[in-house]
Amino acid sequence: MKTEVIYSPTIEAVQKAAINLNGIALKTPLVKNDQYSKKII
Repeated sequence: MKTEVIYSPTIEAVQKAAINLNGIALKTPLVKNDQYSKKII
């Protein structure tokens, strides 16, 4: 039987990711947008 390892990020890893995503999340929201989804389909 293989044991699954669950990744638990550190606060430092989360802060570093936030810095890397600075400015990107404003341009690409992480939620579904029905207006744009209908244009693509």
